[in-house]
Amino acid sequence: MNVPLPSATEGVTDTETTAPEGAEDTTEQPETTEQPDGTETLPDESALGDAGKRALAAERKARKDAEKQLAELKREAERAKMTEQQRAADDLRQATEKAAAERLENLRLRAALKHGITDEYLDLIDGADGDAIEAKAAKVAALTKQGQERDAVPAIGSQPVHPGTASLPELIAAAEKDGNYALSGQLKAQLLSQSTKA
Repeated sequence: MNVPLPSATEGVTDTETTAPEGAEDTTEQPETTEQPDGTETLPDESALGDAGKRALAAERKARKDAEKQLAELKREAERAKMTEQQRAADDLRQATEKAAAERLENLRLRAALKHGITDEYLDLIDGADGDAIEAKAAKVAALTKQGQERDAVPAIGSQPVHPGTASLPELIAAAEKDGNYALSGQLKAQLLSQSTKA
């Protein structure tokens, strides 16, 4: 006579398999929230370690790349459904948009060259048309010129950026003309100290 034997897990509850009797589960599980799209996110990413943060960043990048690839595939599928005339119209629209963007970039570069604006300030020049770009370029050029003029007067004990371009008496006269009498006094003290050393 064959009597069925009970399985090893029969009659055992989940609490008995995860923790001994009387012991509490001490593992902390971060609370997750469900997003409208069905995905779950952690409420606080600072709870992750460096490796977790790197993995999360890699996962986000992979997702962004996948979404970009999906959008491209959808566009290709829509394009395959188009008639030859619709494809030609789509190509013309894309070429027109690209030409307009390149025209604006060309205007930006010309305005920067015209006003002597360096690459580090090129991103400040933008606009929807040539007049707006030209106005921004003039404004950026004026601001950078003001900044360079302020740097032309050296502090006490330092030498001008381009030695020989302005003497101390010229700097004193310029400071007095601007109404900066504190700087004028400092420059006079520097001139006096140089004359006593000679």
